[in-house]
Amino acid sequence: MQAHSYNPEMNLDLPMNEGLWFLIGTVLVGIGTFVSFLSNRNSTFSRRGVQLLLGFALIALSLFLLQRGEIIHRCPLTNGFEATVFLTWGLILTYFLIGTSYQLSILGSFTAPLALLFLVLAGLFASDQPSTNLDPIRWSSEFHAAISILSYGTLGLAAICSGMYLIQEHHLKNHTFSGWFNRLPSMGDLEIVLHRLLRWGFLLMTLGMLSGLASGLFNQVSSVKLLWATIVWIWYFGLLLSPSLLRLSHRRFAWAALLGYFLVLLSFWIMNSLLGKNP
Repeated sequence: MQAHSYNPEMNLDLPMNEGLWFLIGTVLVGIGTFVSFLSNRNSTFSRRGVQLLLGFALIALSLFLLQRGEIIHRCPLTNGFEATVFLTWGLILTYFLIGTSYQLSILGSFTAPLALLFLVLAGLFASDQPSTNLDPIRWSSEFHAAISILSYGTLGLAAICSGMYLIQEHHLKNHTFSGWFNRLPSMGDLEIVLHRLLRWGFLLMTLGMLSGLASGLFNQVSSVKLLWATIVWIWYFGLLLSPSLLRLSHRRFAWAALLGYFLVLLSFWIMNSLLGKNP
């Protein structure tokens, strides 16, 4: 992680150790990823262990975001680093709030590697320097950011289910009955969960966009960002309608869900970094 560099005019009432919580969270997610891979080969590693590690990682990232938020006196989404950590926090939180309710215990084994990838990218490539050019705090923008993060987390879980579905299909097609195959849920179950997660994610995304429109937040952002957000919304709206209108195959539907989340990440990272605005 890059060295901290803060605006000296900021009132830093807390000790600047929030980076330690980021490091702890990253290490815990990394251990969870390692354990998840081992548990696919050795039954002695319980999937509960992965959930426990992700739970502690969620606490560590929560403390990081809490301390950073108190330092900058707003939701910690002022740069690409904070936004990526917030995205990872939202992904793990959504896994516990929604993902675990679908009885897919292996979902945590797929969530951990994706969360680790986000954290490593944040630590290596994003600038850990809070923005000093900030608009006054408004509850509407904070609500918009929080709802958007939850929608990104839900759509991230949908993308993970899509990946699991495609892996399952690959094993069935090639008749390769490996350890991974034996642990994956049935394709029917994955399809049901995928559709449910997409509906929840789209609902939260719509609520986030409506809150931004109602508060006039979108009047302050670039037309490029607004256009991109609209494209992403239309993509998922079309995806939800596709079973009855486009009649996509299950495989193409899964690929479309993966591509949709790639568009979400582009919207979240590129627009957030280049335009310096909240998601």
